[in-house]
Amino acid sequence: EGAAPTLAAASRARRAREVRFVGVSVDDDPFLAAVAAHRWSIPYDVAFDDAGAADAWQVDRLPAVIVVDAAGSVRHVGRSAPTAAELERWLAEVGAPRID
Repeated sequence: EGAAPTLAAASRARRAREVRFVGVSVDDDPFLAAVAAHRWSIPYDVAFDDAGAADAWQVDRLPAVIVVDAAGSVRHVGRSAPTAAELERWLAEVGAPRID
């Protein structure tokens, strides 16, 4: 599960600007990845990767969380499950703070 609950909660929050969450599964079996996404109630799209995206983003450890700003610049690369506070700080830095 790792980062899944933190990312799911953050993706459901109201934000000052639109944020797109996309999960990328590097599991060997796309069906098992879909089952895990359903079991963990992941509310955002999950794409299957045959290691092409992982290689392109230089992901060498999972979970990895990559925050890309509206201009397409990588702002943060987390190579472990972020805390909720850490993820919220990263999102605020790209202009998408939580609105409660």
